[in-house]
Amino acid sequence: YGSGDVLSIEIVFTQDVVVELASSAADPLSPSLELNVVDSETYSTTSYAQAILLNDNIGIKTNTLLFELEVEPHHSETSVNYLSPITSLKTNDFALNDAFGRAVDIQLPLLNLVASKEIAVDSSPAFIQGVSSDYVSAGSYEVGAGQLIQFYVSFSREVAVHGSPQLPLNVRSTVIVVETAATEPITSSSSFVLEYRGASTRDIPWDASSEFIKFELERLATVEGGVCVSRSQSTSPHHGYRWAIRFDGLTEDPSLDLFVVDGDGMGMGLGIVERVSMDVSVLTLSAPISGWSLDGGDTCMCTGRTATYKDGSGSSVLTFEYISMQGDAVDGVDVTSDL
Repeated sequence: YGSGDVLSIEIVFTQDVVVELASSAADPLSPSLELNVVDSETYSTTSYAQAILLNDNIGIKTNTLLFELEVEPHHSETSVNYLSPITSLKTNDFALNDAFGRAVDIQLPLLNLVASKEIAVDSSPAFIQGVSSDYVSAGSYEVGAGQLIQFYVSFSREVAVHGSPQLPLNVRSTVIVVETAATEPITSSSSFVLEYRGASTRDIPWDASSEFIKFELERLATVEGGVCVSRSQSTSPHHGYRWAIRFDGLTEDPSLDLFVVDGDGMGMGLGIVERVSMDVSVLTLSAPISGWSLDGGDTCMCTGRTATYKDGSGSSVLTFEYISMQGDAVDGVDVTSDL
């Protein structure tokens, strides 16, 4: 366990117990479990870290109490244990009673934490030792759309995963670039419509955010999977916008005529129909397009692909999965940067 990790310890009793407040203190001290983890913040080897009882355990009948220690940068111990079977469990400003109101024997068993597993607390963070894939044999492989590649990230010790980490790859996707390249000044009422596999969005404002377009496309019945959208300032002399759009559920060749833009008079303003000339192009890119000035949405113009976290929390090896989709291309799949 490293800095920021949470070490959980359960104490199991022979019968149900109840933790009840036994003090009138304004800020009562919760029950704690003193560990042999040295707390160097006080610059003394006689100061030890305390695992604190979760508030959810207070006031209920249960035979199991859960204590947690959040590891700090100043904590260290190569073999975590409670400090003493006799004095480590402290009730502090609370009482620990059984169902008949009798005080519970809080002496801990001699069969301690070390007897069941080795737990270490190290203030230095874990580091990546290597990355491999399920293509372990030497040689060349060609992966088609819909095929799965698993990546294994090996760390120097066990790690805990919080959230959904991504593993950036050098694979680049085919994106559709839509640009409001107007032949005349764009007005506030100008709009356009996007059509995908025959289904159309509602009117989209000429300056729509990437989030707006993503929402409009994902609500179409013909769209399967997610949609990635990135927005940039347009190169148009009338200062429009351009959007890079990637359909993550695409199964056909992205160069097919599946996507249509209608910019002919969809926006109404004061009874006047505004017409916006739209340029549409399909590009396979090895990097975001030159001059793409990020103005919202995906930071790499939706061209980048990642492997998503699958499992492995609590171990020293995390598994990530990447599923190739139509329009993905690279010679030699590799990891491009840190998690």
